[in-house]
Amino acid sequence: MAAPPAPDPLHGRGLPLIRMLADHADITAPRHGTVVTMSWQLGRN
Repeated sequence: MAAPPAPDPLHGRGLPLIRMLADHADITAPRHGTVVTMSWQLGRN
């Protein structure tokens, strides 16, 4: 099995950050661009 490629120091951090920070994330790639929808569950105070 080949080793995974080395991480690119300038790219590839956005999606892992979104997934760590948001309670729910939908990422779609329509014809033009990318749409990211994030949501958070708000607690009662």
